[in-house]
Amino acid sequence: MTCISANRHLRFTLLRPYFRMRSGLQWAIRVRVAVLFFAAVWVSFPMLAQEPKSDSLKVRNTFDMRVGNPRSTGRSSGVVATVNVENNGSRPIDLKRQFFYVPPSKTGSGYVGRIPRGLKVEPDTTLLVEVHGYRINASRPPVGDGEAMPPASRWIVFTEIDSSAIDTTPHTTLAIISGPEQRPFRPSDIPDILASTGFISDTVLRTLSAIFPSTIQPVQGTIDPVASPTDFAALLTAVVVRVEWAATQMIKGGEIKTPLSEDRHREYETLVLHAVWFATSVLTGEEYTREDFAKEIHGRSSSSDQKLTAVEKEELSKGIDDLWSAISRVALRAGVVAGINAGIGY
Repeated sequence: MTCISANRHLRFTLLRPYFRMRSGLQWAIRVRVAVLFFAAVWVSFPMLAQEPKSDSLKVRNTFDMRVGNPRSTGRSSGVVATVNVENNGSRPIDLKRQFFYVPPSKTGSGYVGRIPRGLKVEPDTTLLVEVHGYRINASRPPVGDGEAMPPASRWIVFTEIDSSAIDTTPHTTLAIISGPEQRPFRPSDIPDILASTGFISDTVLRTLSAIFPSTIQPVQGTIDPVASPTDFAALLTAVVVRVEWAATQMIKGGEIKTPLSEDRHREYETLVLHAVWFATSVLTGEEYTREDFAKEIHGRSSSSDQKLTAVEKEELSKGIDDLWSAISRVALRAGVVAGINAGIGY
């Protein structure tokens, strides 16, 4: 027994370093596992703590646009209205190009206008957006300077007719004027327009008649803008696009010479505005003649007219004749009216 105990004691003595090494290795492994566990927990807690902050950023990182009430500038062409657009979000807002018809108010004229492309509202800022367009009713005054335009909810928005003017910006754009976009006028819409409640047939042979845009078909009647606002708006926006095209081509081609030719931008706006008035008057059954145009010119310079000499008055009269001739030729080139009428000076 003594020999066996001695042998066991000897083996234990010899193996003690091994047991110590294995025990130390297990302890090291346990410590390492514990360190890794606590490190993982330590890393995860800050991530969890940051989640509410991340969520708040997601809420903040959205579009937050507020649009004010459009206000008139009192002008008949060019910048006809302005509207404040406020960006309360954290991202810049690119504004969508828009083309629309503004119905007339009880006392003021209607308009055709555009929101130009390329406008951006930076975060936490307000941008004063200019509406470019034309007053469409010669017989009605413009909305007074600083006065509210008809509510934007009544504005009729159209897809841009000129394909070259379509905004191809790849990123998101927001529209100032809400509501569905209407399809622009197409010749296939003519039967529906002729059957609408706002169309009044007129079979009387006239020397001058309105023409459906991009066709050679006479309207053979008039359209009530109040009874059929969408049909009228579709025709009118198409008329504006055609008149703009005709004025541009004739000015560039040197076909027009007027007293305003030294200021091409002013000449262009004048020709388009009055050609649109002329075409609209034919479309609605009203009249806009050379005499009406002369009154418009004299009305702008009534005080200075009294100081003109006889020669200067004669020159002014000739200038009015030249302008009216150019206006009527633009309307005819645009294909929105047809016929020969001595009253239009053509």
